[in-house]
Amino acid sequence: MTIRSEVVNKERIIVDIIIVVSIFVFPWWFAALISVFAAIFLKNFLDIIVMAVVYDLLYASSLGIFGGLQFPTTIAASIVYIALSVLKKYTLIDVE
Repeated sequence: MTIRSEVVNKERIIVDIIIVVSIFVFPWWFAALISVFAAIFLKNFLDIIVMAVVYDLLYASSLGIFGGLQFPTTIAASIVYIALSVLKKYTLIDVE
């Protein structure tokens, strides 16, 4: 394990902790904003989808607002992850 991978692992753990705390403490948009920035700057940040599932299990309900979708945040996070994965290939964001 190289020094760079150890730093990245620590960064990922810290970001995960911040996102989990923000899910419980802050409004939904704060957790979403942190998750999107993490997905931009960290490679293969699939944690965005896991955190969206946690958020949906805690707070989402099928009220008909989203056409009866059970997991609207998870679907949105999946779309964001796929879009950012494609866009990262064409931008100058240095993700190792």
